[in-house]
Amino acid sequence: MSESLIGEFAELLKSQLPGNRVQFCRINPAVELPVDSCAIKNRGCTWLSGFGTDVEPGNGLTVDDLQAEGDRRYREWEGRAYELFHPYSSPYIGDDDLMEGNHGRDLFEAYYGSHLPRLKEIKRKYDPHNLLHHKMSIPLDRTDRAP
Repeated sequence: MSESLIGEFAELLKSQLPGNRVQFCRINPAVELPVDSCAIKNRGCTWLSGFGTDVEPGNGLTVDDLQAEGDRRYREWEGRAYELFHPYSSPYIGDDDLMEGNHGRDLFEAYYGSHLPRLKEIKRKYDPHNLLHHKMSIPLDRTDRAP
């Protein structure tokens, strides 16, 4: 990480709200796989970063209240932290990645990169009716699906 990135993060930490958490894990670049050897997009990143919000229940807060408070904290502080570290982190497919669209990025492009067209071909071959689907599975356009 550069000195300027660390400085920007130090400034951001001054406004950190209780319950916001950030975690970093150094990834060993010596064990990185060649780009064509796996389905995920290999961006050459050496850090894994994670962000989360913990909101304490109580005071008669409903599940919707807790969700709204967590969202408020995410958008205000974690959103800035996420954007600060995005260029230095690799994508991880999980529920959090559904928020890529909130940042102007496509989940599937961020995760699969140039592998997406090939993965769609495989999906069309083995699941032409898109039987195995959910919001994070390989998407098939309407024109990709078998009649």
